[in-house]
Amino acid sequence: MSGPTFSGTQVSSWIVDTGVRVAAEAYAAQPLYYPAVAEVVGVGPGAVSHPFKGDKSTTIVADSTLRERPDGAEIEGATAIEGFAPQGKIRQFSRKLGIPERDVLAAGANAQNFVGSIVAEFVRQQTRGWINLKNLRFAQFLTNGAKTAGDAAIYDGSYPGFADPHPALAYDGVSVFNAAHKIAGGSATYANHATGAALSAGTLDSALTAMTATNAVDETGSRISIMPMSLMVPPALRSTARQLLNSELLPGGAQNDINPNRGEVDVIVNPFLTDADGWFLFSQDRTVRVMDSGELSVGEWFDPSTKTYYVAVEGHFGLYLRDWRGVLARNLATS
Repeated sequence: MSGPTFSGTQVSSWIVDTGVRVAAEAYAAQPLYYPAVAEVVGVGPGAVSHPFKGDKSTTIVADSTLRERPDGAEIEGATAIEGFAPQGKIRQFSRKLGIPERDVLAAGANAQNFVGSIVAEFVRQQTRGWINLKNLRFAQFLTNGAKTAGDAAIYDGSYPGFADPHPALAYDGVSVFNAAHKIAGGSATYANHATGAALSAGTLDSALTAMTATNAVDETGSRISIMPMSLMVPPALRSTARQLLNSELLPGGAQNDINPNRGEVDVIVNPFLTDADGWFLFSQDRTVRVMDSGELSVGEWFDPSTKTYYVAVEGHFGLYLRDWRGVLARNLATS
């Protein structure tokens, strides 16, 4: 009886080569909804403060208003204070599949195709699941963001050595979407959420004003510029959103009024949003940070104790709010 016409090293190469190729192809074939509105960074060195674990930043706040200085006068100093310290955890996700060595041997001359087809289907399915998982987590981050009590399963940014002081809430101690957000250098509060605001010309106009005027202050209360970028809606609001932002005339108007919000922001329909009447306005500042390793990595090994080849996939993902000013919501459940 003749032995196999391939080596274990060859099988390992078949697994990795096929897995990496299929992971890239499958990842490019499906849409992700958060890159259009969030800041997307990697998970390794140089991308986050603690690679593969989490990200944390402390803001130093000072009055940003420059003072006019007459000739010969000293430069006026500014007092700096420590602001908020938003943080997020990077979560690790993985799966593996075993291929018994005897099945590979039984495939004989067709062993490479046999291994390749199993690996390709496994990686393709896991990649679909990976994309769905990330889209779903981003949608949950938004949809649950107005819950007054928060949700630690979604918002806890704790990771080894860095406990989140508000594990169920945003960095300032209230929910992501709330009517009482704080600034570090003042006592005033600001709202980036309201109920009873079904999407319409009036409520969209109000939301745009809130983002660009009412909430457009820095941590000391000084005026800043915030530019709206995108309106994200569930499928149930697709038609309403496109009419409000694409129609030349004001939707529902009786006097042929020009639509003042035509083209003001992009419309993104996100099928992972489950609140049928909740909607979200994002600014160009992209203040939701998504830490994303991208397509799944593929690894392999052989277990001599069970005589099994293994293919494994792994990815890293996390997200957190860096600044409440950059995203606004309407009509979400608060409990």
